Amino acid sequence: MLPTYTFFAVGKGHMILVEFSNELNMLVDCRRALDWPSPLENLKSRIRNLDVVVITHPHQDHLTGLKEVCDWFKPRALWHNGRYCKPDPVYDDWSFYEKLRNANISYCKPVRVERATVSRSMTRQSTWQRHLVRICWVLPKMRITTASFSRLQPGSLRS
Repeated sequence: MLPTYTFFAVGKGHMILVEFSNELNMLVDCRRALDWPSPLENLKSRIRNLDVVVITHPHQDHLTGLKEVCDWFKPRALWHNGRYCKPDPVYDDWSFYEKLRNANISYCKPVRVERATVSRSMTRQSTWQRHLVRICWVLPKMRITTASFSRLQPGSLRS
């Protein structure tokens, strides 16, 4: 059975929940936007557990809300690409991400993911498909198919 993908409306940035048929849940990026529900509110209304957090790159529009999500769900793993860029000024969610990335949070094991394959046809893909390809380079051997999607509505998309 294919995973279910939920794309959240978060303004600038990305936040995608991947729900696998074996009841494992993965969050790809985390974004708190002022005019939208918080990442924690969005997730609590959909899932009971969060197993893996994937951070595609450590920019603010991919990390805000991360600490409150992890404090609530206590994910077992953080997948990251190893990139390092310290913001100025440093903000709380980035500091927390660094603790996760450096294995300073006991419940969460960091995993550096270094390889991925990107489709040659990326230039012919729509915007949301390009975003999927971009985030999936940290999701090893994950295949994205688009035939089952009819219309995209952020925050409510289901495959």
